[in-house]
Amino acid sequence: MKGLKILSQELSAFKLGNKLAIKVALAETGQYAKKAFVDDIFKRYNFSSRDRASSAIKLSIRKNHVSVSAKHKTINAYSYVKSPVHRASKNKRTPGKRVMAGYNVSYLRGKITYRPAFFKFIGRNGNVLLGERPEGNKTRGIPRTAIGPSIAGAFGVIKDQTTPSIMKFLNKSYLDALK
Repeated sequence: MKGLKILSQELSAFKLGNKLAIKVALAETGQYAKKAFVDDIFKRYNFSSRDRASSAIKLSIRKNHVSVSAKHKTINAYSYVKSPVHRASKNKRTPGKRVMAGYNVSYLRGKITYRPAFFKFIGRNGNVLLGERPEGNKTRGIPRTAIGPSIAGAFGVIKDQTTPSIMKFLNKSYLDALK
């Protein structure tokens, strides 16, 4: 009987040690996961700073559960404009004059695309917006504004690629905490 009592005490100690190891591992992994997601979003998308992604990603650690979520906030496409594109005028009265022909836009880091239907205008709040008017559309009202990728959308794209490294880190930190 004495042996069973000692065994149950040791099992209780192992159980307590496991609980503490899990808590430590989850806390370390949560911080690592947020940093990994921010880094991967910043590498893939052309956001101006890591702080923008970091402030939109929220980390929540509860008992035995870690959750990382991202806020959906649309970003004006004008933030991603690299340079305006000009062409020679086709007008008979002003031949050869440089006129706007769209913008070069970079949503993904290192990849620039030409968007001929984009133009800049001042919105109702006095902010600069990038409008998009498809070819043949002659209306002069407020056009549809182009938006860039949101942090939540970027998070949805990269989370499957980043998860394996986070799982490796979780296993490593759990085993380290058990020692």
